[in-house]
This record gives sequence, structure tokens and C-alpha cells, in this order.
Amino acid sequence: MENIIPIAIIFLVFGISLYMVYWGISQLCRLFFQPKVQDQQKLLTEIAELKEMVRSIEREMKQQNIEK
Repeated sequence: MENIIPIAIIFLVFGISLYMVYWGISQLCRLFFQPKVQDQQKLLTEIAELKEMVRSIEREMKQQNIEK
């Protein structure tokens, strides 16, 4: 029983250190990969807005051609 306690402490420290490494890697992933996803969403919304602007300009041009 006395030999189990030092081994348990070693495993506990090892488990905590593994969790800290996992936490650090997850923070780095959030730092570098999430902004890219947000940038993609912004670009998609901007592209949709530009498409709508082009459509409205095309409609206006067609109306002007019809009026002539």
C-alpha cells in the first residue's frame, strides 16, 4: 500500500500535465483557425451583397434600355 501512493502521485502529475498540453493546443487552434472561419463568413456576406448590387444595377440598365 505504501508503494502505491508515489505511483499514484506520478500518474496524477502526468495526467494534469497532459491536460495542460491539450488546453494549450486547443487555445492555439482557437487563436489561429477560428478567425479564418469568421473571415470566410464575412467574405460570403460581402459576396452576397455585391451580387445583389450587380443584380440591381442590371435591372436599372434594362429599365433604361426599355425606356429608350
